[in-house]
Amino acid sequence: MDVSRILKYASFFLFSIAGTWQSDQLDLIRSFNKNDVKYVVIGGGALELFGIRDSSGDIDVYIETSPENSFKTYKALAEFGVPLRSMGVTPHTFCESEEGPPQNLRIGSFGEILTHVTGMPMDFQTAFANKSVIELKGVKINALTPQGIADMKRSTQRSKDLEDLKLLKTKGIKPSKVK
Repeated sequence: MDVSRILKYASFFLFSIAGTWQSDQLDLIRSFNKNDVKYVVIGGGALELFGIRDSSGDIDVYIETSPENSFKTYKALAEFGVPLRSMGVTPHTFCESEEGPPQNLRIGSFGEILTHVTGMPMDFQTAFANKSVIELKGVKINALTPQGIADMKRSTQRSKDLEDLKLLKTKGIKPSKVK
C-alpha cells in the first residue's frame, strides 16, 4: 500500500470531529458509485443530507449482501484506501460464504459498512427500492428516505434515536403507522 493511501485512510478518521459530510466521506461514496455498489446511507449521515443536524458525525452505509455486491464493496473500499487485509476483510466478508455469515465493518469512529441492522424495520431491498438520491458537491448519494429514517429511529428505541425522532417530527416527518 502506498503512503498516499495510508494518509487518505488516516484522514478518514478525522472527519467525525466536524460532524458534517467531508470530502473523504464523499470520496468513499464516489468509490461505491464507481464500483456499482448497492448501498443506502442510513441514520445520522442521512439526516445530515436532509438538512437535519446529527451530532454523531459518522455515516452508516447499509449494503446488499449478495456475493457480487460483496466483491464490489471490497473493491471500492480497497480503491478508497482502507487496509482491508490487515483488518481481516476479504471479498467474502459482506456475504454468506464458507467464511460465515455477512459481517458489518466498523472503520474508526467515522462510520460503518452494514450488512444487517439491528431493529431495522425493512430489509435492504425495501430500503434500496425506496431510497432518495441526494446530490452533494457533485456526488449522488443513495439515502434512506426521511420516512424510512423515522421508521428506523422508532424501531431501535435507543435514546439518541428517540431524540432524532423528535427532531424529525418537528420537520413534519413521522414514522409510518405500521410497525
